[in-house]
Amino acid sequence: MESIFDAMEKGLDYVGFEEQLREQLNELGREACKSVLEATDRRFVEHREERPGWRIQRRDDVKNILTPFGKVEYRRTYFKHAKTNECAYLVDRKAGYGPHAKIDLALAAEVVETASELSYGKSGEKPGRAAPEARVSAQTVMKAIRRFDLEEQAGEVLGEKRRCETLYVEADEDHVAGQDGRTTCRFWFTFTRARREANDED
Repeated sequence: MESIFDAMEKGLDYVGFEEQLREQLNELGREACKSVLEATDRRFVEHREERPGWRIQRRDDVKNILTPFGKVEYRRTYFKHAKTNECAYLVDRKAGYGPHAKIDLALAAEVVETASELSYGKSGEKPGRAAPEARVSAQTVMKAIRRFDLEEQAGEVLGEKRRCETLYVEADEDHVAGQDGRTTCRFWFTFTRARREANDED
């Protein structure tokens, strides 16, 4: 609101006002994400009924995640299940973050959608137009595409699990000469839901 009043009263240039407003909105988005994540973590800590079997192991572990608003840093609690001995950050699971996640699902979905029209490099740069910190590398875009592709093939999109009636397995082998003069044989297996057309080299 102060920026708006300054622009109206002092007659700041409009382009400068837009850039300043965008950064302030991004900062607001980062703070909102941080608040929601940490509030969710506190709820898990304070309400045992929402984490049956899970016990607190460690508190205030820091995680950085890249969002459409930029990098968000938040603190969360590490839990251990009493029966299975499984360990996890329950708030990360709730948010859909894997153990080594670097970017959140919203940003990943954005770059994957853009990659259908642009190169990986340009797809990773596009979110940076709205939030400079939201730029990602071409390799990150590639990983995001593979992740979404694997989830779709596994039938886990939107939490739905589907059964595949027929699973096709393709095998290939390669003979590799070792430095000791021996030849080893390596195998590759590919699992698909649909049979692929054989090419002339097969």
